[in-house]
Parts: sequence; structure tokens; C-alpha cells
Amino acid sequence: MQLEGKDNLDQALARHRAYWRREVIGRPVLWITAPNGEKRREIPAPPTIKERWTDPDYVFDCVREWTRTTYFAGDALPTYEPKLGPSVVNGWTGAEIVYAEDTSWVHPYVADVEKLGELRIDRAGEAWRLYTRLLERSVADGRGRWVTGYPDLHTGSDALSAARGPEQFAVDLIESPEAVRRGMARMTALWKEAVDEVGRRVLPEGQGTANWMSGWSDRRFVVVGQNDFTCMVSPEMYREFFLEDNVECCRHVEHTLYHLDGPGALVHLEAILGIRELGGVQWVPGAGNGPMTKWIPVLQRIQAAGKNLHISASAAELPQLLRELRPEGLLIHSSAKSRREADELVRAAERG
Repeated sequence: MQLEGKDNLDQALARHRAYWRREVIGRPVLWITAPNGEKRREIPAPPTIKERWTDPDYVFDCVREWTRTTYFAGDALPTYEPKLGPSVVNGWTGAEIVYAEDTSWVHPYVADVEKLGELRIDRAGEAWRLYTRLLERSVADGRGRWVTGYPDLHTGSDALSAARGPEQFAVDLIESPEAVRRGMARMTALWKEAVDEVGRRVLPEGQGTANWMSGWSDRRFVVVGQNDFTCMVSPEMYREFFLEDNVECCRHVEHTLYHLDGPGALVHLEAILGIRELGGVQWVPGAGNGPMTKWIPVLQRIQAAGKNLHISASAAELPQLLRELRPEGLLIHSSAKSRREADELVRAAERG
């Protein structure tokens, strides 16, 4: 495996492999990026926001320019996940995706709760065709340049909430629990179908896998727990309706991290840590909830449960985090202002 501009690639890959074994090679995995000093070329943008998401020539001109002008320090690698935003699964199953500058969404499109269990990927539909075109282009253009990752798979509760609308879906949990269970079973099946389809296209390239989250594996590495809606339900309701989906997804692939987003999700941490097959947890405090160092007791709780830990933190926080967290199974994502600063952060971690 070769990636342009990554001189210490073998060392970085070895450290990522050790991460999944909850071992450590000298220090934790540090995923640090910085400008490399090259001037970034302005890429002329298409006239519409949708085309900025879906025009392969524009998208991959931007990706190539990003990789050309970025320094990947420590164990960071150039990775890219073809994407249509967090609503891609809803687009695959019949919704019209509304594109904004940095995200996408859909309007509710399933009028009958009983139809949740019948959702299917429409392989002739626009969203699937657009996504697979981007995926195939990424695999082809990324050879030797970047690792192509899995998409941002908001299946489960978030997809059902988008399909019905959040308020109506909350009512469905009370008034139509069996229909919701059938819908969740369908979501689990769709997640597996999408993961398998992407894996068949990506894995033969021999560059491993990634996703929107920083990190790498030479096997299938996928994010689970894209469940923002679950911040609105009790631990009991989470276990009743949503936990099994995450268990099944973790059983389906080799390497998983649960995206735990915001203080409202912490009520489910006990159930999440109880998933034997789960590889680890990414903790994201959310906007306005303080620096990562504020959450060290939560981070230590995750590590004490024998799970890998994935966090993003400022450069100033790294010394305290490295002192108070175990290095085994720890990945810290950060950024620096320059190549020199990025290298110094890595050397400081190696010195202890």
C-alpha cells in the first residue's frame, strides 16, 4: 500500500492495527493535520449547491487539491468518503434530498407508519446512482492518493425519524411500537446491505477502509450509533427499540466505533458499553459543552469498560489528555497551524 505524501506510512499503519488490538506502539494514535505550505488553488464551483455535492469532476478536483496542500502528521492518512450528506439513506429509500452548503436533509416522506418495514434501496433512483458514481470515481482516482471510506450511514432511529418527521416518530413509538420494530429491523438490513456493497467496491483495492471519522483499518471499519434521535428517549426505550440494531451492526463488521454525540446521549452509555462486539466509542461533547478535558471522567469510564476511545481535541489539551488517559486503544484527532507545529505535537507525545 502506498499513499502520496505519507513518508512514515508503514509505522502509521502498524500503530492503527495495534489500536484495534488495544495495544500501543510507543504512544497513542495521533491523527494530526496541518497546512503543508503549498498554496491551495481555487476550484471554480458549479452554479448550484446540488452540483457542488454531485459533480464528480468538481468534487474530486477539490479532494485532490486538499490532499496536495495538507500535511498528514503522526498517524493521519488522506481519506475521503463519497457522500450526499447525513440524509443519504433516506435518499436511497425514496426521499428527495435537499442540499445545503454543509449538510443535507429530507422532508417526511412515509405517510403510513406500517410502511417503515417495507423501505428498500431504490437502485434505479437518483440518490443511489449519484452516490455509486462518486464511490466508483473515488476508488479509481484515489489509488495511491487516499483511502476511500464508508458513507455517513444514518440508518436506525435517525432514518425513521426523518422518514416520518421527529414529532410523528415520537408518537409512533407509543402508538405503533410493532411497526417501529419492523422499521428498525429493516434499517438494520439496509445498513448491512450498504456496507456490503461499499466493501465489495473498496476492499479489493488493498488500501483498507475509513469513514467520515478519522481512523483506518485494513478490514471493515464503520461508524455505528448515528442515532441523534435517541437523545429524546429514555434508557428503557433505547434498549427496547434501538439497542439491537447497534448490536447487529457490530456483529456484521470487524471494526466499529459508536458515535456518541452530546450530553443527552450519555444516558445510554451503560447500554452502549455493554455491547460486547463494539470496538469503541467516539465521544463528541457538542457545541457549547466545553473542551474535551472537561469530560475526562466520561473518557476514563469508556476506557475502563475495555473499549477503544476516539476523541478530537485542541493542541493545547493534548498534554493533559495524554497524562490522564491510557494510551492503549486511544486515538486523538487534532490540527495544527503548520507542519512544524504538527511534528512537535507528535514528538512531545513520544517524549511523554
